[in-house]
Amino acid sequence: MAHAERPLQDALGAGAKLAVVSMGALGCDRWRRGGIRRIEAVPLRPVDTTGSGDGFIAGFLHARLRGKDVADSLAAGRDAAAKTCMHPGGFPQPLERL
Repeated sequence: MAHAERPLQDALGAGAKLAVVSMGALGCDRWRRGGIRRIEAVPLRPVDTTGSGDGFIAGFLHARLRGKDVADSLAAGRDAAAKTCMHPGGFPQPLERL
């Protein structure tokens, strides 16, 4: 993810303690001073990726606000994004509307 490296390093240099970039099927990277950690994606055949980035952010923040550590929060974000990909649109639709 070379194109994201510079902005993430800039964010850390400006005082951010953590920066995260999601990369779809490639998973996500967590950047902190002194290191990068990759969280692998859930292997799946997506129905639709609409809203998956929003799902990732929501899952990550929900876990962090409940006191989970960064690794568990990233996994929660990954899992929420995967769930979002398993139906058409950004959220489940009643069958009669499809």
